[in-house]
Amino acid sequence: MPKNTMDDLIVLLPGITGSVLSRESQDLWNLSARTLWSTAVSLGASIRSLVLKDDDLGADVAPDGVTATAVIEDAHLVPGLYKVDGYSLLPEALGEAFELFESGPDDDEAGNFLKFPYDWRRDVRASAGRLQRVIRRKLDLWRRKGGTRGSRVILIAHSMGGLVAQYYLEALEGWPDCRALITFGTPYRGSVQAVQYLVHGYKLLLLNLADTMKSFPSTYQLLPRYPMIATGSGAKPKRVADLAKELKLNTAGVEAHGALHRDLDDAWNRHKDDERYKTRGYLTIPVVGTRQPTLLSAAWDGLALTTSRALPGGQETLPSHGDGTVPQVSAIPLTQSDPRDFRGYFVAEQHSSLQNQSFVLGDLVERLKLLQAANLAAVRGELPPSMPPRPLSVEVDDLYAADETVVVRAQAPDIRPGAAPTLEARITPTAGGATTTVALEPVADAQASLAITGLEEGLYRVEVAAKGQDAALFLPVHTIFEVAGTATMGREPI
Repeated sequence: MPKNTMDDLIVLLPGITGSVLSRESQDLWNLSARTLWSTAVSLGASIRSLVLKDDDLGADVAPDGVTATAVIEDAHLVPGLYKVDGYSLLPEALGEAFELFESGPDDDEAGNFLKFPYDWRRDVRASAGRLQRVIRRKLDLWRRKGGTRGSRVILIAHSMGGLVAQYYLEALEGWPDCRALITFGTPYRGSVQAVQYLVHGYKLLLLNLADTMKSFPSTYQLLPRYPMIATGSGAKPKRVADLAKELKLNTAGVEAHGALHRDLDDAWNRHKDDERYKTRGYLTIPVVGTRQPTLLSAAWDGLALTTSRALPGGQETLPSHGDGTVPQVSAIPLTQSDPRDFRGYFVAEQHSSLQNQSFVLGDLVERLKLLQAANLAAVRGELPPSMPPRPLSVEVDDLYAADETVVVRAQAPDIRPGAAPTLEARITPTAGGATTTVALEPVADAQASLAITGLEEGLYRVEVAAKGQDAALFLPVHTIFEVAGTATMGREPI
């Protein structure tokens, strides 16, 4: 079957931790085909050297000489902060559907597909500035040597990569060259998990990477921008910035968070009455994860911060879930706050796997085909919508010791009153190996659970699926977790 033509330039942006970081040809951060713990054991000094003491927002490279050299395509996980089940399936799906010619951000080749690694330690504004410079050059090359004068850029971004892309498009006025921005779980309004991470650090606290990552402006730029911390009965929730001193947060990081969102707000206010922007602007398609247990709020009692899955005060009518990392409402762009303006779609999937979900990939390919097609106004009538899959949810801790019991919890809605489906979990090493299939035992309220021991050290992928005659009604849900060897877990923190 012949492939479709792609006249536009597709740019793929990973999320935080999703790019290899190097200095003088030595990898300082590269989780490809390795777990965080094995990397920490072999590269402990290199990880400590990633502390970002200062920066120049206008430079392509941070003052310490660290560069982003590649996108990490394998599954990788930073316990308590971020995990992703790889970026290889998305390019494969695009390559099967379209005639793609890949080039690099720094070469002089003309291509219509580009992976954009960036130094995810740095301020989002610095990464967006580099993205602007790369796109200007690469889009010009493609227009002259492969595409057409009308070729534009299509940005496909996971998590924080969407903030980098949005800042380029809005604050840096890149929008005239863009046809679409497609985001997977981008925390447009922030993530409570970032608060949890910055205040409390890692589960088990055996790897002192928390202090290193607290030096990164980007980590702070993932904080919620809305009031979500309860401080006492009858008091209105506060923003993180309001309690920065009490929470012992880095002042420069909090200021970087505020500056990012002020710039985006100013850009939106500037563009909303711009007729050219409204008629020639780009399409934003957010892929929003739902139905997964997600941190939504926090409480401060004057001594300690406690995070919660309860909605913040004043938001009781909003959805009380998300993709396990980003609340559902946070993954919706501010420009689509009015439900009538929403242009994306919802899928019951974990943050780590949104970009690999089979339904999402199929839908993405079809949307890109339409974006390359002529105007469809002459085609009358509507296709009946297909029945959406029923949602499943999954929950598993990020990190276990080899002698710990791994607990997988899942939930499915009743098909009929009192008739929830039977669920099973398929656990597979991401490095390859046999899959372990285990049935989940019903608990209560359509919830199910399993406990498994004896897993070897490594990174694992979990798929929870329904089985039996009603299995086709449910879309499987996925996540990843890591098992650290007992020898590693017993090491002194580095």
